[in-house]
Amino acid sequence: MAVTLKERILGKLADDPSKLYSIKDLAKTLNSAYSHTHGFVQALAKDRIATIQKVGNVSIVKLNPTEPRTLASLALISYQKTAEWQQKDARAEKIMERLWVVSDHIHCALIKSNKVVLVTPEHISGVDFGVFQNRSVIKATDLIKNKQYYTDAVILHGAEKYWEIILRNAQ
Repeated sequence: MAVTLKERILGKLADDPSKLYSIKDLAKTLNSAYSHTHGFVQALAKDRIATIQKVGNVSIVKLNPTEPRTLASLALISYQKTAEWQQKDARAEKIMERLWVVSDHIHCALIKSNKVVLVTPEHISGVDFGVFQNRSVIKATDLIKNKQYYTDAVILHGAEKYWEIILRNAQ
């Protein structure tokens, strides 16, 4: 699946939602022409997915965590990554089937280093997650504390909730 520059910009901004980026830095980091990057950033700003602030003669870009389309756009990109993972990993079908068994008890599920990571609400306890052999079970607060560690994880289930948790704490 081809990843567009717009998706790459969103991905970069989502790496650390509290961080500010100049358009020039985004273009350099993404190995893209400034004019192309600027155009896509303007489109994201028009859709209110990102905000642009002028600081002197520099345009600073940041994700807009209050806009529902931000959450939806990030979730869509995450689900595209999930689809790619499903095509590559022979265990994917079994893992996805097992996720349905526990889906009512989790916020989201990730795969990191071939381990399924189940993120649960704070009040959930006593649920048997034994259907997964190689797993970790963490609370949403642990996800927030260790969000840098999970940035390259593939979101298998609950991408909207994952991004809601991450963006809520970036404000």
